[in-house]
Amino acid sequence: MTSRQSTPFGLWTDLMFATGEMMLASAEVIGHRTGRMSTAQLPLSAKDQKEFTLMVQEKAEAGQEAAFALAEQAARAATQMAMTVPAQMMEAAWGMASSRTVPQFLEAQMKLGQAMVEPLTSHDLADVAVRAGQAAVEPYRRRAKANAKRLSKKR
Repeated sequence: MTSRQSTPFGLWTDLMFATGEMMLASAEVIGHRTGRMSTAQLPLSAKDQKEFTLMVQEKAEAGQEAAFALAEQAARAATQMAMTVPAQMMEAAWGMASSRTVPQFLEAQMKLGQAMVEPLTSHDLADVAVRAGQAAVEPYRRRAKANAKRLSKKR
């Protein structure tokens, strides 16, 4: 899933649609599989064994992919912060060193304090959160859609 919009509203809207798409496909798959379980007889047929095993395997794989995607998003946020904060601190320190008046020095000192206290703005944090949400939903959405398509052909 790639966002067509880079605005916060667009990113959250993309996440909302992806989540809705996943939920609709999941409902279809759950209905199909629940019906199949209710009619399955012991011993299970090879087809039922394969489908029921696939259910568990896919969830484990999707969970692992989601965890890796979340870790990747966390690493990107940490990298962004690591690149942004030192640059802001250096700029502020240079401003302090090159100040010619007390007000200039105090202004540069305020900038240094802000760079140390506010490494990421609320906009940056919201961006990190929505991208993490998109990354976590995507493995489940992709599998749910594929399963809904595959299982709808079997009816």
